[in-house]
Amino acid sequence: MYSVGVDIGGSFIKCGIVKDGKLLVKDRVATIKENNEKQIIDSIGLMIDNLLQKSKLAPKNISHIGIGMAGSCDKGVCKFMANTEWRNVHLAKLLGAKYGCPVSVVNDLKSATLGELHYGVGKKCKDFVFVGLGTGVNCGIVKGNYIIDGVEFGHIIIDRDGEPCGCGKHGCLESLVSAKKLLEYGKKASKEKIENIRELFEKAKTNTNMQKSINTYLNALNIGLMNICNCYRPEMIVLGGGIGEGLKDYIKLINKKLEDSNYGYPTARKTKVVVSKVGNDCGVLGASTLK
Repeated sequence: MYSVGVDIGGSFIKCGIVKDGKLLVKDRVATIKENNEKQIIDSIGLMIDNLLQKSKLAPKNISHIGIGMAGSCDKGVCKFMANTEWRNVHLAKLLGAKYGCPVSVVNDLKSATLGELHYGVGKKCKDFVFVGLGTGVNCGIVKGNYIIDGVEFGHIIIDRDGEPCGCGKHGCLESLVSAKKLLEYGKKASKEKIENIRELFEKAKTNTNMQKSINTYLNALNIGLMNICNCYRPEMIVLGGGIGEGLKDYIKLINKKLEDSNYGYPTARKTKVVVSKVGNDCGVLGASTLK
């Protein structure tokens, strides 16, 4: 049987059909910002239908649908999602009725962490923290090969008088290290038009000002990584999400900044920071394992 993984973020909804841990086909659409339950379900359903058709499969071939969403959820209902107007969206009930199979809904940090645990560094490292960097920022904690906690990491407040965040508060870490903020850093430093994160990292290869904007971003990110080290002392921190992929060329610098910050005590073990090898498919693959 096949499973469907859905990763709902503040900017995009990603979806894929998975069999035996392999992502066969995938697609993404822009996330609807309005709190329109029918429109949301129709959008996700259309994407699933298109992928089924592309794979020459029928709904009866799907054993279950797993959904990871960037917000709070309970019993299959999306209660709240920052950066959108989503409130009380009955994802599991409505999609389950449409496709006649079980539907599980969890926070996207759990689904992404599951993806990393089963298909990424979790194959070798049993003590790590996965950090998803994109429209939002979150992390999942793995100890002894089990997910022990999930944290709305982006909403730890590091400056109570700081910039407004999509959650409605001020001074959250997310307000300094989100994709929106990274683009803002880049545009301010280079005065160039930048369409997306991928373009920003590409321009940074030859543009000194763009490189400086990324360094500004890394300084802010370092505050968050220090907090993770001080709270959990993981063997490894894995950076994922849309921004995580672009940080491959900066991983040595990220590790150096963390070491230079003198976090913790001299006797504490060092935490190694790496970029996820699963990449942007982490959330979809992790969601597909939910049952």
